[in-house]
Amino acid sequence: MGPTRPSFLSPRTLQRHALLIVLGILTVILSLSTPSFFTSQNILNLLDQVAVIGVVACGMTVVMIAGGFDLSVGAVVALSAVVIAIAAPAGGVVAIAAGIAAAAVVGLVNGGLISKARVNPFVVTLGMMTIIRGLSLVISDGHSVYDLPSWFGFLGASDVGPVSWGIISFVVVAVGTHVMLRHSRYGRTLYALGSNEEASWLAGINTGRAKTLAYVISAALAGFAGLILAGQISEASPIAGQGYELQAIAAVIIGGTRLGGGAGTIIGTVIGALMLGVIDNGLVLLGVAPYWQGVVQGSIIIAAVGLAAYEKRGGGA
Repeated sequence: MGPTRPSFLSPRTLQRHALLIVLGILTVILSLSTPSFFTSQNILNLLDQVAVIGVVACGMTVVMIAGGFDLSVGAVVALSAVVIAIAAPAGGVVAIAAGIAAAAVVGLVNGGLISKARVNPFVVTLGMMTIIRGLSLVISDGHSVYDLPSWFGFLGASDVGPVSWGIISFVVVAVGTHVMLRHSRYGRTLYALGSNEEASWLAGINTGRAKTLAYVISAALAGFAGLILAGQISEASPIAGQGYELQAIAAVIIGGTRLGGGAGTIIGTVIGALMLGVIDNGLVLLGVAPYWQGVVQGSIIIAAVGLAAYEKRGGGA
């Protein structure tokens, strides 16, 4: 009998923590490649950038575990920010409630069309993305909203010690979503729904309501991300959030959420978002042209999906 391999080196353990290992390796490589990467200021800036996409990705995880996806979240980020900015004179609580409510309505429409009318999620959310982009431009008259009240930047720019409220908000959202998915009846329903919708319906689950609520959660979190983003950049732009839907989907897929639903974790999504943020930040610090960021992200997505398909086939067995 050969020597026993340490448990932390077992194939199962390495596979389970592969994403975290890759993130660690990337961090080490970039730290050695550019001295400005592993500084406290750069790490905090990186986390600030990841916070917005991370919040959106948490909502996307909920939808994708349920077997869907949402291409409208980037547009919802802009809509929420614009609505909150326009409603700001009514007071902070009213304005924020209006922005999040507007986002939630988008999710309600998405979920209703997908679960009740049985329209393909790609068609519904792609169409909604276009509608919401146009609506944001209409209500803002095609201009960014500036001169925001001081409370507007609270979640984006204010700090608790060295850490911004945007980062803290991301952590709170991630923890809350994780608890909901792993430790609530509704979370178990979403996993069952993504695994086999017909079986879930036969088991007495109201699949339409569960799926619709998933899209409402996704949109509401995108709306909250819009508030954070507007606070960070001190303006509410109707064209903000472009490409966020693809970045969020990338973070979720890289994090191990299965296309088609039924499997995935918020922890994986957080690591996926951090990995994308580290790569983008590293490329900038290394002086690589920003056009390459999309090439790298797309390659990572293809690699992640290919690896998941390979593992599903049993490693080629």
